[in-house]
Amino acid sequence: MDKPWRKELMICATAFMLLLAGCQSAKPDQQNGNDDNVVIAEEVTSDGPQKSYLEDADPKTVGSDAPSGNLAGTDDGSSAETSSAKKDSGTADPGQQNETKWNKSVPALHGIAIGDGVSAVTTLLGKELDSYLLEEESSQIHVHEYEGVSVGFSGKGAVHFVEVFGLDAATGLNGLKIGDKPEQAIKKLGQPEVQSEYHLTYEAKKARLKLDIDPGRNEIVSMKLIAAS
Repeated sequence: MDKPWRKELMICATAFMLLLAGCQSAKPDQQNGNDDNVVIAEEVTSDGPQKSYLEDADPKTVGSDAPSGNLAGTDDGSSAETSSAKKDSGTADPGQQNETKWNKSVPALHGIAIGDGVSAVTTLLGKELDSYLLEEESSQIHVHEYEGVSVGFSGKGAVHFVEVFGLDAATGLNGLKIGDKPEQAIKKLGQPEVQSEYHLTYEAKKARLKLDIDPGRNEIVSMKLIAAS
């Protein structure tokens, strides 16, 4: 009776020892597996494409240090607004800068008044493109031609007349320009002393302003400020 009992006891003890040995041998394997994971993690987080990818995918990184697309968009928008603002508040056309209001008491055309000297005109317009002598009944007029403008000087070197004929030339007549309609001249300068289908004439102090009209096109083709005789 004792022998069978002992035999079963020995079998159970042997089985328990094998099971215990198996558990102990499994732990190093698991430990080795964890070590492998650590190595892989270290390789991934080292410098390289994987690190860049992980940093870009990390919500904390994107939310804090990395510049977002919205910031770039804001910069572009600000630049566009600045550019637009510059266009809106930019320097006006030179012709508009030189524009002044017509004043009968101090008449001037293209910034030049009757009696101005040659040096003053040269300072304003630069060297003439051409010049010639114009004979009148009792005097000679030296004419200097400029781009869209001509100026006549008396024998004493004083301005005798100014004529504007260029489409882009500033006149200083309340924004009136060559090519405008006679009706626009009357609206801007008032009712003329003389009016016909060929010209409008305004009297001023020691001068006369004459606007020549092309009746076929009903447009102003030239403007002249002439010394009063």
